[in-house]
Amino acid sequence: MSAQGEDTEAAFRCKTTRVLYPLLCLIALGSAGCMHKPLDKRAFSLQGPADFPLMAPSNLPSPPPGDFQEFQLRLAGKQPATTPPPAADCTVKGDLFSIAPAKSASPSLWVVISLNMQGWARRSDSIDVQSEWMRFAHELLALHRAGCFPTGVSPQQVLKQISETIPLPASEELLYNYSFGRAGFVDLVPGMQLVIERASFQTKEGVRVPASPTDQFSERLSVVARPGSGSALHLLGIVSRGLGKTYDTQPASPRAVPARFAASPLLRLMLLTLADDDTRRFPVLLGSTETLELWDAADKIAGGPLTACPPSSSSTLQCLFFDKDSAVSVLMSVWLNGRRVYRPISTTVGSLLGMLPENETRRALATLSIDRPLLDGGYARVDFPHDAEGARKVLLLNGDRLTWHR
Repeated sequence: MSAQGEDTEAAFRCKTTRVLYPLLCLIALGSAGCMHKPLDKRAFSLQGPADFPLMAPSNLPSPPPGDFQEFQLRLAGKQPATTPPPAADCTVKGDLFSIAPAKSASPSLWVVISLNMQGWARRSDSIDVQSEWMRFAHELLALHRAGCFPTGVSPQQVLKQISETIPLPASEELLYNYSFGRAGFVDLVPGMQLVIERASFQTKEGVRVPASPTDQFSERLSVVARPGSGSALHLLGIVSRGLGKTYDTQPASPRAVPARFAASPLLRLMLLTLADDDTRRFPVLLGSTETLELWDAADKIAGGPLTACPPSSSSTLQCLFFDKDSAVSVLMSVWLNGRRVYRPISTTVGSLLGMLPENETRRALATLSIDRPLLDGGYARVDFPHDAEGARKVLLLNGDRLTWHR
């Protein structure tokens, strides 16, 4: 392991006795490729009230009177589009988010209705954005199951395109991109990485021994692009010492994870969390070929205390339950002046720049540019106030590229 890798592992080691938001460490690993694709004509900008900033696309239509607005959406299927079945109700009408086919001969054209900039500003104090977005996501799954979307378009792609089309709260960007909210789920996409560690080991005599530099097991798995579509897991490296060598030979060892999930293009991880009743939920890795099956399993986990994988009638669902002695962290990546670095999933631009020497922090903030990857493979510029407050409000996403003058 390189010195940089050892430093990162030491800095972001996570133990299972800690809860998700304040204490779980999440690191970021970059995209597989190093080629910078063309900059798209679109851009995103940080706008709105200081206490509720929004991330808004640059090509928003002029807002009509009122708080809601229609946004045109062309779904990007890789295969020829098909007409939705006549009997299907291909509309979703929610309190914040709605979608319906456009009045067009093309089944790829849709209309999304959501709050506009002034609507978000007026209603931000009275809405639960996470609940509304997750409810909307579940209803999109039903549309997909009914055959409403063009061939080759997944619900995740639709959600991603919507998030690139309408103004949304900047503080919830992880929710729109990776389903990362209060439930603690993270949809794993290419470029991420997992770190799996043991907090303690049990000897043959039944004595529990805490992990230490001499008794250790940790493993790094990268999330890579699967040929065709979806994600796959790849073993990056393993540290196995003392009692950890015994764990490494067990069937439940994470060493076997890539093979176990080899046929699962959809991957979702639940991190260590506390339920509303303070019941501790331990990490669970889910994989499937069907989006609906994956979400159903995740709902069962979020619905109550869990001591094992949720039951399933399908043989395509894969589930790995990590017990109380295991810690799992999600890693993502960003690029800094062409160099890939690893950072927690909740890192902001401000906290990242704060790790630089003071003189370089000021220069970087003044000249910083951020390019964000889009669903179609291009990049869009992210505009924000170049001051400390503005930098603190921009969450970094997997694959973001930051450059500044040195």
